[in-house]
Amino acid sequence: MTRTPDSGTRAAAPGEGPRTAVPGEGPQASALGDGPRPAALGDGPRPAALADGPRTAGSGDGPRVAVLGAGKVGTVLARLAVAAGRPTAIAGSGDPTALGLIVDVLAPGATPMWAADAAAQADIVIVAVPLARLETVPAAALRGRIVVDVMNYWPPVDGVLSQWENATRSSSEIVRDVLGVDVVKSFNHMGYHELDAWTRPAGDPDRRALALAGDDPATVGVVAELVDAMGFDPVPLHPLGAGHVLQPGSSDIFGANLTRAELLATLESVAPANT
Repeated sequence: MTRTPDSGTRAAAPGEGPRTAVPGEGPQASALGDGPRPAALGDGPRPAALADGPRTAGSGDGPRVAVLGAGKVGTVLARLAVAAGRPTAIAGSGDPTALGLIVDVLAPGATPMWAADAAAQADIVIVAVPLARLETVPAAALRGRIVVDVMNYWPPVDGVLSQWENATRSSSEIVRDVLGVDVVKSFNHMGYHELDAWTRPAGDPDRRALALAGDDPATVGVVAELVDAMGFDPVPLHPLGAGHVLQPGSSDIFGANLTRAELLATLESVAPANT
């Protein structure tokens, strides 16, 4: 595992059990992304590679974000993206009009959309559904987008899934293969309550850190900018498989709310020969 040059003694893991970090839990039903199309978000699709440069940060003026999954993690991340000034869409498991009240209360400023439309018009797509429902994600709409996997394999929520049970690869490597697109792993090792509570401005001594793992440094850099804008110190890891240390039961990172220095120290102890 190689850590790129920028990125928390370990805090006690809060809220042991599925609540701590189970992305995508909450109201999700059968499938993502069918049905009539609502109004478009922004001014049309842009390549996720951001070859023409990311939009400057500001009110509704950064790389466009789509959150697929309107459960507890998804709504928190949508709210943080809006607060960071990113145009943000959110999709649940059905008609986006059914999300109106949820979004108004939990992610005001985000635009409810069908999943395929939200992804197609985004630069960065955050996938926050239970892994048991991963195949409902509109994979074709993710092509050309930067895709962030925030999911964990959690049998109490997902049931036992043969692809992930006793897997020798990181969960994100399996997600990459199922969706057929490259992904960046992040936002999965803090619980949704902690993600909501620990946002801090850059330089704040209490600011917490979020690791992110991926194969392409440029893509990881774009996601790191989003992590920073959402109130956390980004700690990039390479390659994607290095993200296994962020998974439940893999290290002392999962479920802890660590500062950058604490996270760096923990990473050194996990794989001192490779960091």
